[in-house]
Amino acid sequence: MTLNYKKTASYIFVVGFLLSTLTFFFREQKLNLFPNNNSFKAASYTDSSEGGNSAIELKIDSGKFASMNYTLGNKIEYPFLGMYFQNKVDSNYLDISDYQSLVINIKADKATMIPIDISVFCDGTSQYGKPNSYVSHVYDLKDEKINGEYEISLDKFAVPEWWYTENAIENSGKLKCTFEKMQSINIEQGVNAKAGVSDNITVYDLYLKKANFYYLYLLLLTISLGSTALIIDYVKRKRTVFVPYQTTPEMHTGNDVLENKVFDYIANNYSNPDLSLSSINADTGIAENKISSIIKTKYNQSFKQYINNIRMTETKRLLKESEGTISEIAYSVGYNNVTHFNRVFKTETGIAPGDFRKGENASADTAK
Repeated sequence: MTLNYKKTASYIFVVGFLLSTLTFFFREQKLNLFPNNNSFKAASYTDSSEGGNSAIELKIDSGKFASMNYTLGNKIEYPFLGMYFQNKVDSNYLDISDYQSLVINIKADKATMIPIDISVFCDGTSQYGKPNSYVSHVYDLKDEKINGEYEISLDKFAVPEWWYTENAIENSGKLKCTFEKMQSINIEQGVNAKAGVSDNITVYDLYLKKANFYYLYLLLLTISLGSTALIIDYVKRKRTVFVPYQTTPEMHTGNDVLENKVFDYIANNYSNPDLSLSSINADTGIAENKISSIIKTKYNQSFKQYINNIRMTETKRLLKESEGTISEIAYSVGYNNVTHFNRVFKTETGIAPGDFRKGENASADTAK
């Protein structure tokens, strides 16, 4: 069965246009944190407030990089330092719950592990103005040579055991803290690094990434609706018979029960390309030779001649009264091969279906 080519072509064009347009919107969306974000700042911190002697020198080129030269101290048991990126207004949190991953372009001269900490204000747990109460979600970036762009799924960030200990909270697994109020992203060094050894870590790019699923859903919905429409159109054109104004043909008026049963069945099923004596027998229980005999007695035609006569009669009506294509009409009256249909029609009428529709006459048709 062929589809309506104009509708199919229009559908393909529309889908192609939507694909190209929505691909633009569906491309992965970025939220730049550094550089190219004037609302964010880069700064550093050390363990000096806790009596430590770790040292850090932060160099910032807001359009290119943020670099920290550091040396971890040895004055306290757990030395630490780092640089962080956060909103310039401390109370302005950032909702990153819609994002799927953090991307960082980073280089370390010596370090092979760098903890990355997403600090989040958690209602009911965190206290404003007390950074240590903000919930740390940490991922340990590890590489033999840290140098390049790394994409880290936010699902891989977890609250470390030291945070529970520091905040005297039992790690029961019941802490509910989402990324709705991100306070900062910290690039840290601590006990994993060697004290007294100078190193350098440089961040060139830091951003969050997400896929815009809204447009993907819209695209899938559009394609689904369009495909459904085409399928419905296909099924209608393949299975729905163009219903004549009256049963075609209405030539039998006999009262014989078997006769009426045969002709009613044929009138309702002539559009089935698989219609045959055996199928009528299977559905009505009337023997095949009896069916042939009834048709022969009534119209002096064989079963095949009678079926073709019905189909040709309906074809002529549809060519004159409908806007269906030749192929659609052929399928609707029971032919599953358009070439064969054209051949039968021309044999019966003397002209092609298209010429008949145009109003051209033929002696063969006139004679009938």
